[in-house]
Amino acid sequence: MIGLGSSAKSCAARRSREQKKNAAKQAKILSNEDLDLKYYKPGQEGYNFGAPSGSSIAAPSTVAVAPDGADQSAASNKESQPKSKESEEAAAQDEEIKKLKEQIDKAEDQLKWQQRDFALNQDTVYSNPNYTDLQTGKAKLESQQQVINEMQADIDVLKARLTALQERREREHGASQNPG
Repeated sequence: MIGLGSSAKSCAARRSREQKKNAAKQAKILSNEDLDLKYYKPGQEGYNFGAPSGSSIAAPSTVAVAPDGADQSAASNKESQPKSKESEEAAAQDEEIKKLKEQIDKAEDQLKWQQRDFALNQDTVYSNPNYTDLQTGKAKLESQQQVINEMQADIDVLKARLTALQERREREHGASQNPG
């Protein structure tokens, strides 16, 4: 009889576990009383995803900004025009640098895939025991190697242009910061 009593207890325990699982769980409702307002600052709405403050991802400002010399005399306005021209040139240079970097990234990606394709073809050709007799396979490998070399040379030219443009930008930026 001892075994029968323990099985009844285990059945009762199993039923109570099933009832707990099947019981509808009530959702917790948050109210202002539940929130700790000690850490809340006005204007801090929304969820913080951990982006550092002052991030470049910030939304663009809709506030109109007056030019530097807007409230000064006409003579000082004329002096600020060369500065705005310099800033336009700097922005154009920055845009060109950005485009060159994108071209380099794209070219390097294409080169990477070309090299992978070359490696696969090379494995295919050299895995054949009679690869010395297969002139078409060797010719294909040589042409692919030539394409890879040309792509690498193009990337080197782009990188040299980028370096020269960045150096020129730094010299001009340094000269505009330290006039005289």
